[in-house]
Amino acid sequence: MLNLRRLHDVAVATALGMVPVAALASEGAEAGGHAPGPGSLMWYWVNFALLIGILVWKGLPAMNTFLADRKEKVLGDLRAAEKLRDEARAKLAELEAKIGRVESDVKAILDDTLRGAEAERARIIEAAEETAKRIRSQATLMVEQEVRRAREDLSREVTESAAREAASILRDAFSDADQDRLVREFTTTEGVRS
Repeated sequence: MLNLRRLHDVAVATALGMVPVAALASEGAEAGGHAPGPGSLMWYWVNFALLIGILVWKGLPAMNTFLADRKEKVLGDLRAAEKLRDEARAKLAELEAKIGRVESDVKAILDDTLRGAEAERARIIEAAEETAKRIRSQATLMVEQEVRRAREDLSREVTESAAREAASILRDAFSDADQDRLVREFTTTEGVRS
């Protein structure tokens, strides 16, 4: 608003300064279009000096104010641009640091994952070996039990077969006289012991 007021003052002063020039120009045209004489030339110079004076009086302060305001605005814009540039640089540095951290974080995650996978692999292999060992132990125990049972069955069958065979042989080989003799011997032997 202040700048418009000063610009208005400069425009009014310029218009007022042009009034004598317009008057002199019309006088010269009425005089028949002759070249101006030394007196009218003096009025041109007076008119020009008045114009310069009015411009300096009203225009110079307005121009100084306008230029000062413009300078202040440009400096403010420069300061704002520098601030934005500094903020952008800080943000860029922050983002570059984050990118660096992301790369190291990804590497750390991959390393942790690989270590975890290796540990899991080792644990699975150890559990599988333990399971295989337990299965082998159980299988060995079962085989030993089956062998023992087979031996016992075989021994029982051999004993029963031998007993049957012996009974068959004794039945065929012993007569009633042999049996009586054995009973007597047994009873005499038992009688002596008692």
